[in-house]
Amino acid sequence: MNDGTNSNPKAEPFALAALFQSSLIFVAIGLAYFGLYDHDQPLSFAEIREKLPIALRWGILGVAPMLTILVLARSNWSAMKDMTEATNNLLRPLFAQFTFFEVLFVAVIAGIGEELLFRWAIQGGISHLVGDRLGLAAGLFVGSAVFGMCHWVNATYGVVTTLVGLYLGLMMVLTETWVAPAIAHGIYDLIAILFITDRLPVKLPAAAQTEKDL
Repeated sequence: MNDGTNSNPKAEPFALAALFQSSLIFVAIGLAYFGLYDHDQPLSFAEIREKLPIALRWGILGVAPMLTILVLARSNWSAMKDMTEATNNLLRPLFAQFTFFEVLFVAVIAGIGEELLFRWAIQGGISHLVGDRLGLAAGLFVGSAVFGMCHWVNATYGVVTTLVGLYLGLMMVLTETWVAPAIAHGIYDLIAILFITDRLPVKLPAAAQTEKDL
């Protein structure tokens, strides 16, 4: 008998993840309302359409260096073991419940939401407020630091995500569009989630797998 409760408990984690990532878009727009955004990148379909070719090239090719994180995460390096353990404990149980299309949706919306917030609004906004090369450096540093802090699970994870933030921030500077890092971010998240949930058809060599010390 149906008592009106949710008959699919697995739908709740997906709904919360999708809602959270989607909310970042509105946070970015809220900051933009107060002037904190990249004034050289008006948020319009015309701007996105104009920059889409270069964004696709950089976004697709630019994800390759990011994939080294997955290789290092399965190495025997002690610092990366800590990150892998934290990922397995926190993220793997969550995303293991998601279907492929749910993972795809969350990855895409995370790429859009997080890059709008951390790159377009925070990095671009600070760069605009400070101005000149100092502003460019300040925006890149602050945007990446905030990105790392918001992804802080442990020290290694925080440092790695801060470096990823710097990489994505430089990609935005070079391409002059937030769409390029959004594409790279989304593709990486998709591959990483499939990887940590053992659904990626590419396996690392056995010697590179993380092993507990005997």
